[in-house]
Amino acid sequence: MNKKIQLKRTAVQAYQDGRLPLTRESLQEGFPWGLQEGDLFDLYVKNQFVAQAYFGLQHKGVGFVLTQDQHQQIDEHFFVQKMQAAWEKRASLASDPETNCFRLFHDQGDGVGGLQIDYFAGYLLIHWYSRGIYAFSEPILQAIKQVFPYEGIYEKRRFKEAGGYQPGDDFVEGKPHPKPFWVKEHQLFYRIDLNDGAMVGLFMDQREVRKALLSGLAKDRDVLNTFSYTGVYSVTCKKGGAKKTTSVDLANRSRQWTLDNLIHNGMDPRHEDIVVEDIFAYFRYARKKNLSFDLIILDPPSFSRSKKKTFQVERDYPLLLDAALGLLRARGILLVSTNCSTLSMANLKKTVRAACERAQRQGRMLREFTNPLDFPAHPLDEDSLYLKVLLWEVT
Repeated sequence: MNKKIQLKRTAVQAYQDGRLPLTRESLQEGFPWGLQEGDLFDLYVKNQFVAQAYFGLQHKGVGFVLTQDQHQQIDEHFFVQKMQAAWEKRASLASDPETNCFRLFHDQGDGVGGLQIDYFAGYLLIHWYSRGIYAFSEPILQAIKQVFPYEGIYEKRRFKEAGGYQPGDDFVEGKPHPKPFWVKEHQLFYRIDLNDGAMVGLFMDQREVRKALLSGLAKDRDVLNTFSYTGVYSVTCKKGGAKKTTSVDLANRSRQWTLDNLIHNGMDPRHEDIVVEDIFAYFRYARKKNLSFDLIILDPPSFSRSKKKTFQVERDYPLLLDAALGLLRARGILLVSTNCSTLSMANLKKTVRAACERAQRQGRMLREFTNPLDFPAHPLDEDSLYLKVLLWEVT
């Protein structure tokens, strides 16, 4: 029998309406009252049942609501139903001949907070965001095997209380993917690795942004791709008609990965620049050399640390924009992106406008993007609409 835990009166309506993330502030004093990660408990207001939840420490709080049905068993059948619904929503992606990688299951947007599942050309990658949801790994794995087609399964354990991604062998079962392993997006190919650290080589939530660049926005432009990672945006822009791309990233491994992606797509890397350097150091070099660009891509991590400095999006994005605007030609385009949940789309737009004003330049928004259909947000959680991307023309 589940332990009963009382909601604070101020939080009752939100959970009756269907909110899923649980915070300490929403619960009566004393939580977790002896609960272990993965334990189920019932939320009450006085003697009235509200919902079933599980305990799991993660960045949004202390767990998630799973159902408003007091008698629902949280078992393999429960997860099968959730995954079947998610699979049906993604039918158009599953049948797309130009793309063979997308998100199969996305967290609370598909009804199970703390769980994400990606599909890469026949291979599945499970993301566990707390020990709490990982406690259900056996019924979840059995449900996955019932619903989703696959050749092999990998996982990433990203436990908050253990400091994030847990390194180790991420292979779960099936057969390992080939090496090198190439996936397809918009008929372009990108090398990924599902068993080489926290990141795999491709951020799939920006698929629609890359499609826009392929449709003509990058044509005849000199492109600066900052925080370029594996050069995916550079490949996209080159395919979209860019004259030249410059990819800048601090990580040494970015050079070879970018080279591989360019070459595999039939592009001559001798005509492109790949720079391993801190982006602000590169901005200083570019100013000294009087370099300028028609399209600058700004897609920084929410937080990063190098030997000399730390970068935090909310604090440092204005500095990044100021430096980029100093290199952007007239009628150039800024691609401004962040997945920082605490920086809203409205505030990101204000930040870009303010930077244009400081540079005494006129700007207008061409387009904005947020979560694509396979990364659904939950209607009662603004933070789950995390992706913010702006295409901004500056005269």
